[in-house]
Amino acid sequence: KALQGRDVKVAHGLAESLEQLSHETPEFRREVTRFLDGLISHYVFDGGKLAVSHAGLKEHYIGRGSPRIRSFAMFGETTGEIDEFGLPVRYNWARDYRGATMLVYGHTPVPEPEWLNRTINLDTGCVFGGKLTALRYPEKEIVQVDAARVYCEPVRPIGYAKDVRDGDMLDLDDVVGKRIVETELARNIVIREENAMAALEVMSRFAVDPRKQGVTTVIAEEKHMGSRAIVVLGRDAEAVTRRFGTAGAGLGTVYTRTGRAFFADKAVEEAFLTRLAQAVETAGLWDALGSDWLCLDTEIMPWSAKAMALIEQQYAPVGAAAAHVLPVAAELLARAGQTEMAERMT
Repeated sequence: KALQGRDVKVAHGLAESLEQLSHETPEFRREVTRFLDGLISHYVFDGGKLAVSHAGLKEHYIGRGSPRIRSFAMFGETTGEIDEFGLPVRYNWARDYRGATMLVYGHTPVPEPEWLNRTINLDTGCVFGGKLTALRYPEKEIVQVDAARVYCEPVRPIGYAKDVRDGDMLDLDDVVGKRIVETELARNIVIREENAMAALEVMSRFAVDPRKQGVTTVIAEEKHMGSRAIVVLGRDAEAVTRRFGTAGAGLGTVYTRTGRAFFADKAVEEAFLTRLAQAVETAGLWDALGSDWLCLDTEIMPWSAKAMALIEQQYAPVGAAAAHVLPVAAELLARAGQTEMAERMT
């Protein structure tokens, strides 16, 4: 606009550019004007899988063109505030980006390039003495060259703004509904909505401060590996029959988390329930609770008592393979001069 004689706000480095252009010939300035007018707001590559713009782009702007989109691609988005350095405060639009297109941008210098919601800022402040950064696509490899010197002192230190990268805030839309996870070495993994909801419910238990729920004391105990089990236990066989209407069920039953019988051997289950019922009786728990039956969420130890088949069929082969392979690998590393790594394997 300034080259066309229109009024513009001269700020943030524009004054220096205009001063330099003022020493050039009219023909050169016209050539620069034609070049700038011919530039597009952003590029889209690989069938829409990759987009590149100067200052970033919102998801619904990709592949479209308008003055607003061009302005966003050139200057990004601000909050309307001015920081202590007199520069506009950038709005972290990448934090809200949820597009499937990989978006590469710059404009706002950062100490190191980091991925955030399939976007990456490659402006690492080369002109300010930082690095010149490039991205290899589709490998997603970062290539960098250190600046030879500081060509211009930055008004605001690189990485000063706390909101340069603020991607730690969770978004519910990222974890609810059907999701497809792209993997590098195998096929895509489909996460069904019901599975995502169950996982979210489990994790939400840890998001509530126990003190707000009236919990004033926490007991920490050493963890012992066990197998999760649900135990339905009666004070005697008659109590089980009265409560559940099942005859011949004995003192109760033991289930896995998925509702299957925990013990394959009925005699082992009966012995376990008998011992547990005696322990409850000795502790006076029946009378304390005023009940003749209990449903217990338990951890039965040792873990190997239930998982012996898993140990023999899955873990043992892996352990045996490691025991044979690692010494050979350590020897090869030692020959190659990687003694420190070889020592870690022995």
